[in-house]
Amino acid sequence: MAVSREKEIIVDKEIGEVFGLIENEFRKKTETIMEERELLEETGTFRIFFKRSILSNGEYLSIDLQKTEDNGTKISMASRSKVEKTVHDWGKNDKNMRLILELMGVVKKREKKGVYYPGRK
Repeated sequence: MAVSREKEIIVDKEIGEVFGLIENEFRKKTETIMEERELLEETGTFRIFFKRSILSNGEYLSIDLQKTEDNGTKISMASRSKVEKTVHDWGKNDKNMRLILELMGVVKKREKKGVYYPGRK
């Protein structure tokens, strides 16, 4: 059985804006492939494949968008490992969903740590 994680949030952004933010972000990334994407008037979907790396055999991130009554957007995410026999995901599924949470402003972006050079600030 493949390892999977699911999360659901509601954001105060219109569905078109949320769809655009996700699409623009994943078009820039070379380690992902958008296999499916569709935006209708009240719903939207994404299926994103994260390529194989040293830490994982790849994951699928499914995102379903649904317009709420107060003009917000409900985002349902599910990230699962590509290989069915995966026992540990080493936090990759949570990391994939965190990308969306950071993009929507729900959580702060993690700062990338640079190289420390003595004597520099």
